[in-house]
Amino acid sequence: MPSAVVLKFKKQNDLAEELRSLRSDMINSVAWKATIAAASVVKRKAIANAARFTEGEGHLAKHIAVVRNPPSADRVSYSVGVRAGAYATKKQKRKRVVVLRKRGRAGVRKLYFDDPYYWWMQEFGFKHHGKAGSTQVGPNPFITPAMLSERQAAMTAMQVQLKKRIDKVNKQRGK
Repeated sequence: MPSAVVLKFKKQNDLAEELRSLRSDMINSVAWKATIAAASVVKRKAIANAARFTEGEGHLAKHIAVVRNPPSADRVSYSVGVRAGAYATKKQKRKRVVVLRKRGRAGVRKLYFDDPYYWWMQEFGFKHHGKAGSTQVGPNPFITPAMLSERQAAMTAMQVQLKKRIDKVNKQRGK
């Protein structure tokens, strides 16, 4: 269930007019800063949600990150997710390797000590197959509820950051 915080401007909005008055490279810079502010609000809530499910180690909460999506012509976006497996950072990969598994032609797969490979199963649920048959294990989502509950706070943070950055750019320009 993907979700997004979208800030759309009405034509008569003062903030929108101020944003349009900037150069295109400045608009992108201001938009990136505002978007990361909104994503950080959601990230904090997702970490708090994930901490409920991982009482002992807290590996899942440590690996929640904000990732910048590739830029497009008309959109600036960040994603809040979990860094796991191949997407773990170099610092996380330096940790102790626990298991080396052969995977056919693909070579060797490394599993790291605190890799939260299970995050997808936690968020969306899974089907467990055993000798007695299969059972559906329900989800315990932590990112989706964070997005849904913090949507208004993320929009507010985005608007505050937009205003702050636009004022800073205008001050530098001497307006």
